[in-house]
Amino acid sequence: MKYIILLSVVLIFSISCGTENNDPEIIEDYNGNEYSTVKIGDQTWMAENLNASNFNNGDPIANIEGLTEWRESRDPAWVYYKNNPANGESTGKLYNSYVVNDPRSICPTGWKVPDEQDFEQLLSSFDDIDSAIDFMTTDTGFNASLGGHRQRYRGFIRDDRMEAWWSMTSDSSLRIPSLILDYYEGNGNNNLEIREMSHNNGLYIRCIKS
Repeated sequence: MKYIILLSVVLIFSISCGTENNDPEIIEDYNGNEYSTVKIGDQTWMAENLNASNFNNGDPIANIEGLTEWRESRDPAWVYYKNNPANGESTGKLYNSYVVNDPRSICPTGWKVPDEQDFEQLLSSFDDIDSAIDFMTTDTGFNASLGGHRQRYRGFIRDDRMEAWWSMTSDSSLRIPSLILDYYEGNGNNNLEIREMSHNNGLYIRCIKS
């Protein structure tokens, strides 16, 4: 099955977006980082990218800065964008896909890494692509930070223009469905879609309430 679902197609089934954030829940990961939340339709999402460096059982996740080691690793790993800890404060950490599919779980208790169906439901909560992207990029909504990603060969790219989030899957294929936001302020060529990404790219994680 091809895992590319353009938002324009999803919108055929769209409903009005019901968002509630009057009394947002605050959650905490293993490392003590706190996250605000946002309710979108029947779903409750983190309103910030994950910034954890340990699984829920306390096991540490490797911080791999070098690109070759990152590309060749088959173990869970994270990195700051451009290896700069200051970026962790604003955008969270980038992870490889071995983190999201690890049974030790990185999301706080009661939360999970979203699967492809969770992303599909999120997209279907909006009337049109403009309202979806507006909500994704505002600090009162999904709060996408446009923090770029780590491409397994090219390294850190596309900050201020792209944000990408992993999904969890039991499929052992080489590529994983991910939610991708392409944003070019002022030129109208924005896009929001689910498309496949290789295991050893570095993407963000946005947990959803179980």
